[in-house]
Amino acid sequence: MTGPHASPGRGSRGLKVLDRYLGVWLVLALGCMRRKRPLPKTIRRIALVKTAAIGDSILLVPVINRIVAAFPGCRCRLFLGPGNAQMGPFYDLPSEVVSFGHPLQAWRRLRDFRADVIIDFEPWARVSALICTLSTPFSVGFKRPGQAKHFAFDHPVLHSRQVHEMDNYRQLAAALGVSGIPDPHLSGADRRSFTGQKRLPEHPYIVIHPWPGGFNAERREWMTSRWADLARRVCDLKVEILISGAPDDAPRSSELSQAISRPKLCRSIAGKYALHEMVAVLSGAAAMISVNTGIMHLAAATGIPVLALNGPTNPRRWGALGAASININSTTPGSAYLDLGFETHGDERPCMESISVDRVWKVLRPILVQRLETRLAALPSSASAR
Repeated sequence: MTGPHASPGRGSRGLKVLDRYLGVWLVLALGCMRRKRPLPKTIRRIALVKTAAIGDSILLVPVINRIVAAFPGCRCRLFLGPGNAQMGPFYDLPSEVVSFGHPLQAWRRLRDFRADVIIDFEPWARVSALICTLSTPFSVGFKRPGQAKHFAFDHPVLHSRQVHEMDNYRQLAAALGVSGIPDPHLSGADRRSFTGQKRLPEHPYIVIHPWPGGFNAERREWMTSRWADLARRVCDLKVEILISGAPDDAPRSSELSQAISRPKLCRSIAGKYALHEMVAVLSGAAAMISVNTGIMHLAAATGIPVLALNGPTNPRRWGALGAASININSTTPGSAYLDLGFETHGDERPCMESISVDRVWKVLRPILVQRLETRLAALPSSASAR
């Protein structure tokens, strides 16, 4: 759920150009000038760096928390970026915000922490490899074929495009001997604390998230007319719909709510809840239907049924995790081409068009019917008789 005000990251054109034409030579030069260093025998401080992307940061929660638990005598700090700074409360360690868009400032912040070990969780930006390696005695980071950033690290770890990103993160943690990392799991907050416009429905509801974030987000959008069609079918079952989104999505979410034409059963909540509050919203939902974006991973971590609509996004790399998650994938030839998230495709074919409303409804309807039947069975006999 990377927003439009995120710091320069994997979708930033300017950073990509600088990284490609200058970064590669800098990491090569650094790799030639210095010898690889061994893992320190004594580790007192560990720096963990992830400065972009909400979805990636959600996947990292159990990874980073397990690293912290494995080094109880260490002082650990997480360095986030402006675009994912709100993820700080989800981790079991202090955090601060840096921006690779300001390399010198970021280097000073990391250097001042005086870490013995630093792990760079960024998969592509060479500037992160430079800053992290120049800030600490021992650095760990990804090796991506053709990118050369691994020359800067003391311990490079292969970043594979054949596995889910969660497994790539596990491999980085394994460099410090940390294993047994589970999939993300977030417990719901107290929904009773919401009042006024934030109050959640008492009867069954679902959350839909039509708006992807990040670079070239429009490629991952599902057609508005199809969202409206699906929503009307849900409303016919007397299930309420909450349309989520970032603050900038509020106008479009309101327009979609009006197009659905079920004012008593459908409303927009775009921009009304902070990220940590969305955990409570999602954990109480009967299901969530979402395009592939950060909040999809957040919903999957709560354990509710998640229907993830994947078009250009490769579900093997970025699909929703969890036993209750169902990835509904495009059947368009050449779809699922997004690996790191910013790649382009020759003809930019509309991958999302092959996901029909009927396909989604065939999966969603049994989930909702079961939820309604379970709720009815739980009511007192006098109430259910009415």
